[in-house]
Amino acid sequence: MCLAPDPNANAQPSGGTPLPAVAVLAGSTAGEIVVGAGAVGAFSVGDIVAVDTDYQQQIGYVGTGIAAAYVTDPADVNRDANYIRRVTFNLGRVAQKTLNSLVVAQPLLGGIPAAQSGVQKVIAFVDREGGSFFQEWSALFVAADESGGRLCLHYPRLSPTTTVPTSLPTNPPSQAGTAKLFEREQQVEIAKPIAALALHAAFQAMPHVDENDGQSVVCYRSYFPASMAAIY
Repeated sequence: MCLAPDPNANAQPSGGTPLPAVAVLAGSTAGEIVVGAGAVGAFSVGDIVAVDTDYQQQIGYVGTGIAAAYVTDPADVNRDANYIRRVTFNLGRVAQKTLNSLVVAQPLLGGIPAAQSGVQKVIAFVDREGGSFFQEWSALFVAADESGGRLCLHYPRLSPTTTVPTSLPTNPPSQAGTAKLFEREQQVEIAKPIAALALHAAFQAMPHVDENDGQSVVCYRSYFPASMAAIY
């Protein structure tokens, strides 16, 4: 995302050097960010703010509450103290202000701000094509059987793909092609004029290392029998 820039900094496609972060003070909650009487004036009702810790040269997943990016080398992100707030999911819109705090419209996804967090104004969201970080999802599919049991399919790691098959696979495989996902969401009518937006997506299962024995797997299939049901 694009943080409010320093007016004296060079412009960059994904946002240049931002204005310094305002320290988040003790007493903050997921719904109210205490910044002190002197700093409240830097924000306005309606502003979107990013609330997260400074980047401290660590490697691995970063971001409060939800992993927002994976850093393999601090040099890759220019050792930028603001990097985590550039990618964080811990966002809120200022609904009102008190004498020393910002009250957000909805609780921060990451919960109570972590110690030594900072808050910065967000002026735009930036999406890039061709990045090296792949967002990962997980999925759990549950199907009930006639006896009352449940079959669960758990995919610990899923990565979104950009294509989906135009027809179901056959045995033997046919010459089914693929279609680009230009339309990411589709409207599903419930009862006029009410409709829902359904996400049209395809995912590729990725390997996950099972902590119990170190084996690589892509899916877990579990069966939970109904109470008092025969198990053989």
